[in-house]
Amino acid sequence: MMRAILMIAGGCCVLLALAGAVLPVLPCTPFVLLAAACFARSSNRALRRLRRLPLLGTVLRDWEQHRGMRPAAKFAALCLALATPVITFTLNPQLSIPLGVSLLGGLVAVIVVCRLPTVRRAVSEDATADTAKIKSGRSNKLRMAA
Repeated sequence: MMRAILMIAGGCCVLLALAGAVLPVLPCTPFVLLAAACFARSSNRALRRLRRLPLLGTVLRDWEQHRGMRPAAKFAALCLALATPVITFTLNPQLSIPLGVSLLGGLVAVIVVCRLPTVRRAVSEDATADTAKIKSGRSNKLRMAA
């Protein structure tokens, strides 16, 4: 029963993450990480499929390998965290509970995003394979031929 609940929760988080990748008001990364946590406890197959998704897999791999975010993702998250209170105030210029919540949420988001490491450069699988070839005996053969 718990496995089914986690699968459903993970699927919902994937849908929210996909929506967050497109919509400017919804974050993507937290939902990807939450989906991965749900799938890790319920289905390794679903977790592998999540890692293979072109858009969401990159976010997940960056987190798993470097525990950080790419600069573009950080920039988007910071812009969203700063824009949300402005939009809230524009729609409702009075000091209100929604404005307070969006200010607090924006502040928390800025603190969290700024504290995360920045993944400067993604190492592709091809580069890793090339490095492995160089470290193997193939590089010695090239040196001997030259």
